[in-house]
Parts: sequence; C-alpha cells; structure tokens
Amino acid sequence: MRELAVSFQPLHVQHDCHTFPGAIGVQLEQVGFDVVSLDTCAAFEDGATTIGEVADYWRAECPQLADASLLLGNALGGVVAHELRSHLDKGVVTFTVSAPSGATERLRSRFAAVITVAAGEGVAEAAGLLERFAGGVPAVQGEEERRPEPAMRRRLLAGLQALTDYRCGRSQSEGRHITVVGSKSRLAGRDDVCRCDAPTIVELGGAGMRPHLDQSDRVARVVSAMLKKELR
Repeated sequence: MRELAVSFQPLHVQHDCHTFPGAIGVQLEQVGFDVVSLDTCAAFEDGATTIGEVADYWRAECPQLADASLLLGNALGGVVAHELRSHLDKGVVTFTVSAPSGATERLRSRFAAVITVAAGEGVAEAAGLLERFAGGVPAVQGEEERRPEPAMRRRLLAGLQALTDYRCGRSQSEGRHITVVGSKSRLAGRDDVCRCDAPTIVELGGAGMRPHLDQSDRVARVVSAMLKKELR
C-alpha cells in the first residue's frame, strides 16, 4: 500500500506553482508515496486571514490529511504544515523548507516592508523586493503565468500579513520535524524556525530561500536520510 504525502505550496502569484514539491515530490513518488500538492493560498481567496484559518480551511477541504504519513511545506506552506501538525496523528512526519514558523522581529519587519511596498507601489515592486530578500534561485517570473492583479494583490497582502501575525501557541509539541534552510536567505533562516517540536534543522551554506532549487542534490540527500530514519 502506497503512503500519502500532502504538500503545501509557498506563497505565490502564478497560476500554478511548479517549484514545490517539484523534485522532492518526484523522489517521494519513486519510493512509493502518492503526493497531493495544495495551493495553500487558495484559502485567502476564500476569506481566510490567519495561518490558523488557512489550516482549518485545508482540514475541511482536504480530508486526505487524515491519512497522510508525511506533511511537506515551503515558506508559508511550511508554516501551515507546522500549524496543522498538532491536529494529526502523532506518527506524522513534517518536512519543511524555509518555513518561518517562529519568525524573528527582524523578519517581521521585512514582511512589513514588503506589505508597504505592495500597498503603495504595486505587486510587481513588492515581488521584486521579496526576491532580493530571498536570495538564490529566483521564482518563476513569466508575466503570462501570473494571476490577475487583484488576485495577486490579495494573495500577497493576506499571506504576508498572516505570516507577520503568526505566533505558535504551543510551548511543546510531539512529532518529528525536519526543516531545511539556506544560509543566504533573508526571509527564513534557522533563527526563524519555531522550536516547539524540537526540529532537526539542516542549514545549507550558500543556499537562499529555495534550497530545494539552489542545492537540489543536497536536499535530495536530506530527504533520503529522513525516509530511512523516520518513515521506513
């Protein structure tokens, strides 16, 4: 019987997100997982305003979560996976990439700066500032792939505000959590990871916000080690 992995995409303004889980998803499928990829920010278009509300939205919209043995999440998607973890079976493993589940005040100030630019100058300028903070391999920027301006604006503003406001309410949490961060990212580093579930933090030197793209081979090795230790 194949196992199930549920993956939460990062905050994005494209019609489709092809970068996450990307190669990680392929790797999991090759070893016997079915991978369900969710457009995390769809919850904002349905009225959600907080990380908790996004998590509740997906608990209702994705009943497969109850059967998952692995949660994946990148950036905002990783924070939602972190929030969901306490609602699932204790045996579920969480694997996140650049997920600011315990954002420092410095990071919150950067989110606030991007929100200000988005509100005053527009989504394109805000996305450019985000990329400068992200470092490493850039996100897909094809104009033809982007959503209409109102949808992009709603996603960006709601997503960043939800990240800014998020505070994990758990002092201690059971579970197994492996998280990967890049040393060159100014959006989610090791100091921005919540410690409530005693995560295993893997920092990749030279990588930015998207280490699964910057250093895909190294991330693949981390995934392989996780599978052998935690899921096999």
